Amino acid sequence: MSLRLEGKHCLVTGASSGIGRAVAVAFAEEGARLYLTAHPNDEEELAALAREIDAVAFKSQDLAVPDAATAIVTDALQTGQRVDVLVSHAGFAYVEDARDVSQEHWDRLMAVNVRTGFFLATAFAAHVEERGGGRRHRLHIEYECVSTGALARPIQRVKGGNQLVDAITGSRPCPLRIRVNAVLPGMAYTRQTAELFAATEFDHHFRRVIPLGRPAQPEELAPAYVFLASEEAGYITGACLPVDGGLSISIPWPEVDVSYSAHAQQERG
Repeated sequence: MSLRLEGKHCLVTGASSGIGRAVAVAFAEEGARLYLTAHPNDEEELAALAREIDAVAFKSQDLAVPDAATAIVTDALQTGQRVDVLVSHAGFAYVEDARDVSQEHWDRLMAVNVRTGFFLATAFAAHVEERGGGRRHRLHIEYECVSTGALARPIQRVKGGNQLVDAITGSRPCPLRIRVNAVLPGMAYTRQTAELFAATEFDHHFRRVIPLGRPAQPEELAPAYVFLASEEAGYITGACLPVDGGLSISIPWPEVDVSYSAHAQQERG
């Protein structure tokens, strides 16, 4: 089997753990040259991963800091002269009721999950323009497609803002032939969700409402990113790809015994 990303220079944010780490490993296995970033608190994990997959470079960066996105792209370019694929994965959530969200929490959510994604996209587009464009460039944005009631609403609103990034980078840089796609990963077992799944009620809820009956492992999601970054997806842009075990299309039935009358079951003509 040929290496689908051989020679591609790929920048992955949020690469120290969970889905971001799985994506970085999968890209490396396909021959990509990796530039990795993660929060400063995760620098040891990021450095260990960089050694494991022989990444070109890695950088710890707090994405809530102004101009963080520009600094990340600039550092990657100084190291490898170009970036062919950008995976804007980094993100986080506060697990709290929407009514309890403070302005400080809201501002950080917006900074990390929306602002950084936007400016990563525009910095990447500017780099592509300087290189004269080309069909080999891809940009992937990740956002949640999960609805778990009041607990999730703050992060839903923020991550949903990345649709704006999709719209802008998917239309304006079209002459540059940048393909823009989004992955919707649903619920997965990661370091961020481990504590939630440790709660029996939370774990049972998602096992009930996900058609495949369980959350994902990060490694199960990574192939979608590989595919979208490869030439096999050369005619795909503007797509939102759910990789969520069917969660986005599921409608939980009430926990009651529902039976239909003979009249209700008759074919309507």
